Amino acid sequence: MSVFSQISTIKKMYDEGTDIASAGEEGKTTLSRWVQGGFWLISFLAIASMVMLRMFSGGDMPPSWASSVGIESFSITVSAIIYYCYMQDPVSAEANTALFAELLMADTLALFLDVVSWLVQGQANFAAVNAITNTLLYLDNCFIVILFWRYAAFILQIPKETEHKVNRILSGLSILIEVVLVVNFFKPLLFSVDAQGVYRREALFPLALAPVLVVLPPLTRGFMGYNGPEKVKQVAGLFFLLPLIGVALTCAQFGISIQYSAVLLSILLALGVIVAYRGKSITATRTELGMAARIQESMLPSTFPAFPDRTEFDLCASMDPAREVGGDFYDFFLIDDDHLALLIADVSDKGVPAALMMMSAKILIHYRSCQGGTPAQILTDVNNELCVKNDSGMFVTVWMGILDTRDGTLTCVNAGHENPAVKRSDGAFRLFHDKHGLPLGVMGGMRYQDYTLQFNPGDSVFVYTDGVPEANNPSEELYGFQRLERTLAQLDDPSPQDVLKAVQADVDEFVGDADQFDDLTMLCMKYQGKRSEATE
Repeated sequence: MSVFSQISTIKKMYDEGTDIASAGEEGKTTLSRWVQGGFWLISFLAIASMVMLRMFSGGDMPPSWASSVGIESFSITVSAIIYYCYMQDPVSAEANTALFAELLMADTLALFLDVVSWLVQGQANFAAVNAITNTLLYLDNCFIVILFWRYAAFILQIPKETEHKVNRILSGLSILIEVVLVVNFFKPLLFSVDAQGVYRREALFPLALAPVLVVLPPLTRGFMGYNGPEKVKQVAGLFFLLPLIGVALTCAQFGISIQYSAVLLSILLALGVIVAYRGKSITATRTELGMAARIQESMLPSTFPAFPDRTEFDLCASMDPAREVGGDFYDFFLIDDDHLALLIADVSDKGVPAALMMMSAKILIHYRSCQGGTPAQILTDVNNELCVKNDSGMFVTVWMGILDTRDGTLTCVNAGHENPAVKRSDGAFRLFHDKHGLPLGVMGGMRYQDYTLQFNPGDSVFVYTDGVPEANNPSEELYGFQRLERTLAQLDDPSPQDVLKAVQADVDEFVGDADQFDDLTMLCMKYQGKRSEATE
């Protein structure tokens, strides 16, 4: 992707108000490249400024000039440090994070150009360098004011209509200044550099200050009308007040040049506020997610053995969410004294929205099961309920079975879920390719179909979500169904607990250091035969 296309992508995200975190992979990749390029630019300017200071360290310079050069050189180094800290986590910053990077780059460039202009001031051999440097500096000034205004407008929450109006005025002024700078090469209007290399302000120099005067009234109104946190308001005031003080001092006394360092200080203040409030937001979010995770965990049966007084079956289940809260769930419960319901499901989304959908589906299935009926009848009714006002577009894949504990008949239904694995007492686990219906929540009016599995004592069923076969290793290879079946086949008359431990261990070994991509949920039930009369 070229530099111009990267700029176009970032500008489009800004114009549309797109949050970088939700801008998709292209947006994140573009921002990452842009940020890295900015760091190399600022690092180059920091090194170049040191070289320039070394080259011109022997000349005589008035104290005010020397102070300006020293402050600005130090500021360039500070810019590199700030930018390095910023680039560690640019994607999670606010929607206008690209403006922050651009403003820091533009201000650092201005600092460098100003250092060069002071170092060559009054040196005839570098008169052309002085003229070119100041021309670039005037252009950069326009860019800084535009970016500063946009970023300040974001902090002060200035209405978009006002922001766009000021943007148009600034764009017009920038074009006018660019035209005047072209003319300035032939007839000095803004500034001049004589044959001795001495820079002087000319009659139209105040035109360079016009962009600052344009943004001053709306910034003042925005500051006065800001109703956010008081600390943010105080920092916001300093954010646009410090550069104005710097500009005023620079215009009042030739030789003092601190406006760009003042802008840098404002950027540092803004970054401090962003980091502080982002930290508070993250802490609050983590607390809420922790509570949600505990609520979700409490809704899933987690005590094993689950029914210690029942000898007809043994079962175990587990869920390992990829995030604090997940979209997978399992459930098992006795509908009556002779029928055990088994359930495993996977919501199409992740995070909090999926967790809400998961709890809704789980409650509906549990409630409907207690009213009687086959698994297909239960899911048919639950699907119709979930399709009502499903504006989110999420859906739930479900496998459900009801075991008749008296004779081992397992009546099942599959609503778009993974194939179960079945083990007979005289053989190994094999994937059972059952008939799939649509996931719940996709289309109302669907009718699901039951199928039956006849279990003998020692037979088992193992069900899971797609987090098992789709687990990724560092090479982005999938764990897959063949490896799952091979792992299960190696088990000799295992208990449900043994099955879950073996699969979890093999998945962990396969994944290695790779991040967990999806929730990983499993359930296994082993039929042990009709309850004896003694236990009855």
